Amino acid sequence: MKKIERSPLDPFVKWFFPRLLPWVPRWMTANVISSLGVLLCFLSAVCLVLSFVSPVFYLIAAFLFLLTWVTDTMDGIVARARNQQSVVGHYLDHFGDSWNIVFIGFGLFLTNGSHLVIGLACAVVYLMFHVDGHIKVTITDTLELPAFGPTEIRFVIAGVMVAAFFIDPGVPWSWFPEMTGEQGWLTRLLGFSRGMTFIDTAGLLAALGGGLGLMAETAAMLVRFSREDARKRTASASAPVRSAGSREGRAPAGTAGAKKRTVKKSPAPKGKKS
Repeated sequence: MKKIERSPLDPFVKWFFPRLLPWVPRWMTANVISSLGVLLCFLSAVCLVLSFVSPVFYLIAAFLFLLTWVTDTMDGIVARARNQQSVVGHYLDHFGDSWNIVFIGFGLFLTNGSHLVIGLACAVVYLMFHVDGHIKVTITDTLELPAFGPTEIRFVIAGVMVAAFFIDPGVPWSWFPEMTGEQGWLTRLLGFSRGMTFIDTAGLLAALGGGLGLMAETAAMLVRFSREDARKRTASASAPVRSAGSREGRAPAGTAGAKKRTVKKSPAPKGKKS
């Protein structure tokens, strides 16, 4: 499978993370690292839910979530360097990403004052992008990571967690009360009984933007694959058709070029002399 990286952080990733390999103990296999990443994401979600106890849990959640960048990168490096590539590892790596999306989607929007329905919308949109990427890999045998891909999205989510520590944690966002307050027009439009937090607003923008991007991606892929199908049909129709029973340089039986058979006649018997 071919891999195309367009992330601006890719040069740093290729330079920095392989240097961590000597510090990874031998017992910590690639599958252990992948499992650790899922666990860290789960703990990050738990900290988000506990943010009603203290806003400091937002910062702890952000730190744990950023650590998943390390595990998500190092599992592949360890697997290739120590010959630990396996089908189980491939499954754990990719399906673990799906679990991480669910954990963070729930954790962020189970924070005090937020609305879970917005988190579900964000999770659905991200999971659909996830499915879209795997379908393209199956068709093209190429993994294409855009300039704004999983790594950049991870940093944005961590940034939202940090910002939630400073911006009205657990209460409606006070910067735009006419929009996000309890009687704000956006709050009433969405049918919410309480105001929208900063996390709600950021999540709603992400869901809307991601949904539009997903529709654009779907349209682009349909056009691309339709053109590829058309080229294949054109190439197939213009290909010469040969007879199944004929070969080049050999004339079929029964043609003028076939050799004539010659029949050798035996001489008539001679009569006896008297």
